[in-house]
This record gives sequence, structure tokens and C-alpha cells, in this order.
Amino acid sequence: MKVSFSGLNTYSGQSYGCPFSFYLTRVLKLREPTGEPAAIGKACHAVIELASYEQNFTEEFFRNAAVITAGLADLKSEDEVFDLTFKDYVIDIIQHPGAEIEKYFEIPLVEG
Repeated sequence: MKVSFSGLNTYSGQSYGCPFSFYLTRVLKLREPTGEPAAIGKACHAVIELASYEQNFTEEFFRNAAVITAGLADLKSEDEVFDLTFKDYVIDIIQHPGAEIEKYFEIPLVEG
């Protein structure tokens, strides 16, 4: 089983560790319904990933990607997605990546 640090923290973290939550989300892959803030966040991540993959940092590209991802996420407006993603600092991070968000490692599962 592939586990990230955040996944391991879900299982045993001091602040909110819950083995049952880990089982539901990481083993059974159950998810809570997505609210609008999470949908906006996912749409923004999709736009940034597209820009990174295509290496296209024009306003037109970001605007079109925002329209597409907002439509797929059933959001009322693509303007917020565009406004959150078409920023100089976002483009700078895409062009000069330096850190991994999550690093994965493998651990053996044992019964008991």
C-alpha cells in the first residue's frame, strides 16, 4: 500500500488521528461530497496542472482553461478560478518548481 505523510497523519496524527477515517478515505476510497470551495480549489489545481503540462502561461490559455474546468466542476463562474490562477507568483512557481508537495513511501501492512 502506498502511503503519504498526510495519509499516515490521518491514521495516527496527534491532532486528529483516526484509524477509521484512514480506512474510509485511504482503503475504501470514500469521499465526502465536494462543496463549492473544494470544487474551486480542484478547478484551480487543474488549471495550474494544465499550464504546467502545456508550458503555456498566456492570459488566453488561463482564461480558456478556467472556463473548461469551472464547467466540469459545475461552478457558477469561471472568473474566480481565473483570478486565483493567473498570477505572476503562480506562473513563477510553475516555471521554477523546487519542492514536492507530498513524498510517498511504502509500508507493509500487517494483521493484528
